[in-house]
Amino acid sequence: MLGILAGSADAPEVRYVARPVPAVAEITSLAGDLLPTEVFRFSAECVEDGCRHFDGRDCTLAKRLTEVLPPVIGVLPRCHARAACRWWHQEGAEACFRCPQVVTTTVWPTPEQVTVADPPQTGERHAS
Repeated sequence: MLGILAGSADAPEVRYVARPVPAVAEITSLAGDLLPTEVFRFSAECVEDGCRHFDGRDCTLAKRLTEVLPPVIGVLPRCHARAACRWWHQEGAEACFRCPQVVTTTVWPTPEQVTVADPPQTGERHAS
C-alpha cells in the first residue's frame, strides 16, 4: 500500500505511509463495507505491455497526468515507491506533484480526470 485516502469525495488526497504495507487480507479488510481502493492507494510494478496505458516505451497515463492535471503539492512527498516508480523515472517531480490526487475510484470525476484516465485508442499504441 502506498497510502490512505483522505480529503473529500470531490477532492481526494493520498496520505502516504512511511513504509510499504502489503495488501493482505488483514489490511484490506480494514476498509469495512467499502472497496479497499476507496480507502487505500496501492502501488504495483509496471506491467508494461500488460497495461492499456503503455505505448511500448512510456506510460501514457503518467504523460497525460502531467499534461492535464494541475499540481496539488509543490514539494516532493516522502514516498517509499519512488525508486521503482515508472511515473517518477519518466516524468520526474511533475508526476509526484500530481500523484496525491490520483485515486483508483473517483466518485465525481472532472472532465480533466476523465481525459487523464482514458487510455489511448488502439491505433495510438506504438510497437516496442
